[in-house]
Amino acid sequence: MLESQRIGGVAERLKAARSCDRASTRIMPAESDDSVLTPKRGSEVRQVIRPGAQSNDWANHKYMTYVYFLKLSNGDLYKGLTSDLKRRMEEHATGKVESTKNYLPAILIGYEAYQLKSDAQRREKFLKTTEGRRLLKQQYKDILSK
Repeated sequence: MLESQRIGGVAERLKAARSCDRASTRIMPAESDDSVLTPKRGSEVRQVIRPGAQSNDWANHKYMTYVYFLKLSNGDLYKGLTSDLKRRMEEHATGKVESTKNYLPAILIGYEAYQLKSDAQRREKFLKTTEGRRLLKQQYKDILSK
């Protein structure tokens, strides 16, 4: 997108906003490299940066933290947290994890990735509550019934 086109888009929005009732009008910022990271063509993922964050803040997070879900051989759901999902899955498969070693095979049914470890910890803690368990069972109803 050319700089003149981007500025023109903002000018058009401002002009439209002035002609409308100000109380009901919300001016959205123009999409730029600073506000939204756009995906490559054909990609379905779109990362939106929080208001106030810099466009390169996401690059400072070297590692993601994962909350993952395993279906154990007894039908239970195991919820865990790790920064290295491959390594942790190998540990589960080889029986090195005390809480799952008696319920092998443990099948990975899903995971969520977080940039901040604190967000992942909060999510894992929620999923271990009654309400969180109910939510997970509803989300993975089909795979849990197999």
